[in-house]
Amino acid sequence: STGPDSALCSQSVMNSTIKSLKFILKGMSLLPGRKSMVLFSDYLPVQDQQPSAYDQTVNAMRESSNDNNSDPEGATTDDSSLPDLGTSYAAQLQSIAEIAIRSSVVIYAVDTRGLQYTGLTAADRPTGNSRQIATQIITTMSQRSAQLSSGREGSDLIARQTGGFLVRNSNDFGLKRVLEDQQGYYLIGFRPTEETFNHNFHHLKATLKRNGFTVRTRAGFYGFTEEQARPPALKDAMNKALISPFGAHDVSMRLTTFFVDQPGKGPTLRSFLYLDPHDLTFTTQPDGWHVTNLDIDGILFGDNGRVIG
Repeated sequence: STGPDSALCSQSVMNSTIKSLKFILKGMSLLPGRKSMVLFSDYLPVQDQQPSAYDQTVNAMRESSNDNNSDPEGATTDDSSLPDLGTSYAAQLQSIAEIAIRSSVVIYAVDTRGLQYTGLTAADRPTGNSRQIATQIITTMSQRSAQLSSGREGSDLIARQTGGFLVRNSNDFGLKRVLEDQQGYYLIGFRPTEETFNHNFHHLKATLKRNGFTVRTRAGFYGFTEEQARPPALKDAMNKALISPFGAHDVSMRLTTFFVDQPGKGPTLRSFLYLDPHDLTFTTQPDGWHVTNLDIDGILFGDNGRVIG
């Protein structure tokens, strides 16, 4: 479909995808060692096909955010989770690649559209003389191939930037090839000079003297020190666990929450928490009681992933 509504929908989905990737990658940065991510996508471009759609989307989202957060004095609350106006897909994907590189994450991308046929089908009805029909056939095939290619350029970009690869034109998604690629790798490092940290992008290239082999590596890095690029550290393990995209199983637990509208108190969330006592450590007191100490904390997230309570 076409038109501003479809453009807004496409931009909203892209914005959510980019924020989710950043959220997961930042969570992976807390895990030790070399990590891998497999991204399944049927559409991740580097440039919007409708250049004005990006600004339309962000403006609409910001207006909605301002309407919801405006105070009686007329001031508005800025939603920092929204992208900056004019920030292209390519720039945001480069940012994702940079986070992955600094988090020691290799991204493999899979085009879930699989093997596609770009030739003419029964629904196509070329008309005219033989030359005109031939031109229409060539044009149709070229447009469909270009559409396939543009829809996976973003996935290909972040995969190549981080040392992974893109699986395309494959109906089995190439997972065996991805797993085989995990069998071994070389870890090569160097110590850059002080003038390297000039906030510019520095390209890296590795070559092999022996013929018949190819080498994949990270495309490069931005000239920021680890201290400059590192996000503000969380103060304790509790907060890290609360905002981590990964589940932990050190203590088995279940949470059940009910919404109630209490007279005089208004809307309330009442939560019941179950903990498996076998996962807890008890100490025996002189009077025969068994005692354990628990610190229970919680965070309430809004529908856009921001912490609201």
